Amino acid sequence: MDTTIFNDTLFINSVGTTAISIIDTLKTIPQIDTINTFIVNEPKSTSLSFQYFLGIFQFIGVIVTFSVALIAISGNKLKFGPKLEILDHNFKGDLTILRPDNKKAFYYHFKIDNLRKSIIANNVRLIVTKIERRIDNNTYQEILLPTCPQFQNTPAEIDNRTPDISDFQIVDFGRIVEGDSTGFTPMIYRTPNNFQGFVGQNESVRYTIKILSDNYFDRKEHKYEVSWNGIWIEDIEEMQKNLIIKRI
Repeated sequence: MDTTIFNDTLFINSVGTTAISIIDTLKTIPQIDTINTFIVNEPKSTSLSFQYFLGIFQFIGVIVTFSVALIAISGNKLKFGPKLEILDHNFKGDLTILRPDNKKAFYYHFKIDNLRKSIIANNVRLIVTKIERRIDNNTYQEILLPTCPQFQNTPAEIDNRTPDISDFQIVDFGRIVEGDSTGFTPMIYRTPNNFQGFVGQNESVRYTIKILSDNYFDRKEHKYEVSWNGIWIEDIEEMQKNLIIKRI
């Protein structure tokens, strides 16, 4: 079941239960006429004023009680489950040397941050849901994906594809290797033979990505655009001008 729908149902039921409890409490409050029987020697005008102010105080008490209950219930609803966010961890590029070929490469990373550290997100994955390639200056065309590839978690040496996240997890977005005409290569666990998500010389590709987790539902659409002019240079600042990654 969608955890968001489940949360909303709990919230509505809780508010309804609280409202019924308040109504039942109001039924137990003594009527004004009963209170007036104790006011024997008071003039009629004074008795009416007393009724008026007593009614106001009762009304304020009901509102305060209901507000406190509503805030408490809302607080529980907001704290239910983890809250994950995708951050641009390293879009400048991390220069490294690949072994055993000793080739130089820039790596680019995402960061999945759990904003509610006390609640662990279970079996978290970052997947590609849509790829669009530029066909002219202002138009991108969607490429059919037979599957939704998953990005690799870091470090790649540890094969932990579905980690539990209490704090954060770094994820490989892609890399570009010196002398490799393929250009920018998304770092996914399995690359289909017909995969068209590479960014070659003078190309631009948009990736729509999404977080999956057993106890978190990602409503947002995260879209990133990668463009490359075909130039590879070791200087990080200059390379930023050649390979451009931006969130759109």
